Amino acid sequence: MITTQKIGKLLILLLVLGGLASCNDDQETAPFEVTGEAIMIKRLLNDQVMYARTFFAYGNQPMSAGQVTLPEGGTLPLIPSDDNKRTWQNTPTIADFSTTLPEVGMFDFTVTNEDIEHIVSDVLVFNDLGFPTIDSLGNNGGIVQVEWQEVAAAEGYLVRMVDENYESVFIGQLLNTNYTTYQIASDSGVWSKAPVAGETYMVEVHAFVFEEGATNQNYLYNADEIAIASRDIVW
Repeated sequence: MITTQKIGKLLILLLVLGGLASCNDDQETAPFEVTGEAIMIKRLLNDQVMYARTFFAYGNQPMSAGQVTLPEGGTLPLIPSDDNKRTWQNTPTIADFSTTLPEVGMFDFTVTNEDIEHIVSDVLVFNDLGFPTIDSLGNNGGIVQVEWQEVAAAEGYLVRMVDENYESVFIGQLLNTNYTTYQIASDSGVWSKAPVAGETYMVEVHAFVFEEGATNQNYLYNADEIAIASRDIVW
């Protein structure tokens, strides 16, 4: 099991929202390398268990094109997550989730760097990770306290809050499995917009499983599955 430490910054922010942190800037002169990542997301929507896959390609230099080939056949385009074009992605919207479990297996990522195509593969395994049952959720003067039950086999947790359009409002740090409580407050995590009094927001608790063989040094690029539970709260 990975003993992930509580860390700040965006971390897995864009793993779910679209675009994870790219490789280090000082690798620009190193030989081009790319890592492909396929991740299964499982969540409860309207009391139904629903699934979607998300895909990332992380390069140590900018890329000009990318796609992922699916085990069931066909391809999906990857788009750059930001201006540096070192992370390319294909991430689901709420409408993309389905009650049907998508195919797992081998995914081939094809990216282009300096007019040269590179192909890497990633194997996605479905672990059927349990949901983090939310025991309590409350707002006390703009400080939201959320508590959840430990999830067997989970290797990390993360809390975030989204608005009615499913746009990110807040995202917390990646927590190790010793944590089953978290506060959303002005001095914790990363805020992308200010909440509005009287508005309803969705607070999510994410449980993570990382790929077999992932280490404390590379787990960020080796997530395998995310299980998400959520509840609404009025600000």
